Amino acid sequence: MRVSGKQAEASGAYLRRGTVYVTRGSGGVSAVSPRTGRTLWDSNSTVEQQGPPTASATHVYFASPSGRVAALNVSTGKIEGTRDGRDDSGEPDNTSGAPLTLVGDALYVPYGDRSVYTLDVRAL
Repeated sequence: MRVSGKQAEASGAYLRRGTVYVTRGSGGVSAVSPRTGRTLWDSNSTVEQQGPPTASATHVYFASPSGRVAALNVSTGKIEGTRDGRDDSGEPDNTSGAPLTLVGDALYVPYGDRSVYTLDVRAL
């Protein structure tokens, strides 16, 4: 699959539940069909330096290194929920967010150096 245009240095491509999500460090996200290579939608997650996403049947979730979370509709890319980060250390972090884990309705969100919090995705 070819992705149009030059991608930013802090970008990644992740296959989740049959869709490829191309992320950019600025928060940009593209959903791409792996079968056709067609872009399904382009959006901005509003999550800086997002790490690898996780997805349910209805939403794709992104998190920043500080634990800021955004839930985007998998069909439209529209932001349907956000949660502020938890790491208020004030130290700049040039890494991307760590991978999220979704178990049922519980989303485990890593942040900072060695911290994780859990949120109920129904409350986003």
